[in-house]
Amino acid sequence: MDVGEKVQVRRGTDLWRGLGVGWASVLLILVCCESRGREAQEPVVVRLSPEVAAANVFALRIGVQLALDGPPESMRFGAACDAFRKIGVGFLRWPSGGGRYNWYDGVGPLGSRPSPEGGDCTNVFGTVEFARFCSRVGAEPLVRVSAALPGLVRDEEVEMGPQLAADWVAYCNATNDHPLAVLRRRHGLPDALAVRFWEVDASDEGTNAPSVVARICGAYAEGMCREDPSVAVGIRVARAETARAVLGLPRVRIDFLSCGADGAKGFARAAWADTAMASAPDSYIATVLKRLADAAPAERAYFGGWYDALGLAQAAMGRLRHGGAGVCVGALSCGDLVREAATGAWEPTEKGLVVGLVNRFPALSPLALPDAPEARAAGIGVAAAWTEDPRTLVVFVENAGPGRRRVKIDLGALNRRFVFWAYEQLEAEIARPREAAGLPIICKQKVGSALRQVVEIDCLPASFTRIAVKE
Repeated sequence: MDVGEKVQVRRGTDLWRGLGVGWASVLLILVCCESRGREAQEPVVVRLSPEVAAANVFALRIGVQLALDGPPESMRFGAACDAFRKIGVGFLRWPSGGGRYNWYDGVGPLGSRPSPEGGDCTNVFGTVEFARFCSRVGAEPLVRVSAALPGLVRDEEVEMGPQLAADWVAYCNATNDHPLAVLRRRHGLPDALAVRFWEVDASDEGTNAPSVVARICGAYAEGMCREDPSVAVGIRVARAETARAVLGLPRVRIDFLSCGADGAKGFARAAWADTAMASAPDSYIATVLKRLADAAPAERAYFGGWYDALGLAQAAMGRLRHGGAGVCVGALSCGDLVREAATGAWEPTEKGLVVGLVNRFPALSPLALPDAPEARAAGIGVAAAWTEDPRTLVVFVENAGPGRRRVKIDLGALNRRFVFWAYEQLEAEIARPREAAGLPIICKQKVGSALRQVVEIDCLPASFTRIAVKE
C-alpha cells in the first residue's frame, strides 16, 4: 500500500529556447521508443542476499576537501551553510593538497599569526575556524597531518614531526590542566574542539623504503593516540607494499588505511579517503560521457553535470558492492556540492543531490552482491547495505539508460519483518527541450508498506534512487 508521494522539480535559469539539435533530440527519440514498448516488459526482479559482505567500522559517507585557506568566503556563512547542511555533507577533510603545514601558525589571535613565505596563505583560516565551519554545516572534521619523511624535509623536521602531530591532537581535544588545553583557553576557547578523525598522509613517499615510511607513520599514530585514545587515526600511503608494511606494524593501532595503488584493494581497511569518488560508471554512462567530451559546449553544459553525478552514484554503489564503507572525499570540493543560483539563493549541485541521497542513511554493512542477472541485462545497478541503525536497510538503484523500468526488490530472503519503506528518486528530464542552463532534476519522494516483503518502484530514465526499509 502506498501512503503518499511528493515531487519536487528543480530547474535552472532560461538559457536556450526550443528543442536543440543533437543530444536532446537523440535522447528524446530513445525515450519515445522505449515508452512504446515498456507496457510489454516484465518487471526486473532483484532478490537480495542475506549475506553480509563486510563488517565495517565506519559507515559510508561522502565528504569534501578543504584547501588550507578553507572554502571561499561566500560559502562560510548564511545560505551557503544552510545548503551544505541540507545535503548532509559527511566529512570535511582539511588541509588538502601537498606541502607541510605547521598548525601553530594557524591558532591564536589573527593579528599574531605569521604569513607564510610567498604570501599564498594568510593563516586566517586555521584549526579553530575549520572546526567552527564543520559545526555550521553539520559535518565531521577530518584533519590531515602531512608526515615528514627523510629526503623530503630537513632531518629535524622528521624527528619533530610525530610530536607536532600529537600536540595538534592535544590542542583540539585535551582538557583539565594539560599545557595545550591551557593554551587553547588562552585563545578564548574554554571547550575542547573534539576532533575525532585524523589522517597521517604519507602518500608522497619519495625514495623511502616501505618499512621506513611505515615506521614513521606508526610513530605518528602512537603519539596521537597517546594524547587522546578516543581518536580514530588513519594512514594514507601511495604504494601497496607500504600499506602491507603499515598493517604489519606490531602494537600500533591503525583505525583505517588508505591506498589507491593496484594490489591494495584486498586490504580490509584500504578503501578510505584515497578513493577519488570520481566517475566510475557503467558502460552506458562511460559512453555518454565520452560522446559528451566531443559534443558542442551547449550539449556538454546541459547533460554533463547530471551524468557526472550518476558516475559519482556508481562509484558509491561500487564501493558497497565490494564490501567497502568509510568516508570518501577524494577530489570533491565545496564548489562541487553547492552553487549560487541566479536568484542569489544557494542550492545543491547535481553531485550535491546525489551526496544527499547517499549520506542520509549511512550504509555500514553491505550485503553481498545480489544475484540479479535480469537487472544487469536491463542496465539496472543495485547495491544494498544495513545502515548505522541495525533495523534499517538501504537499497540504491541506478538506471542510467534512457528507458523506464519497473523494479521489484524482493526482501524475503533476509527473513526480517519489514513494515515500512520510503524512497527518494532523482530523475533528470533528459527528453525535455533545452530551456534551462542544465538538465531539470526531479526529486520524487514516496512512502509505503512493505508487509509483503517486496518493494516495487518505477526506475525512470537517467535516475538514481535510494530506498530505506525499516523493521
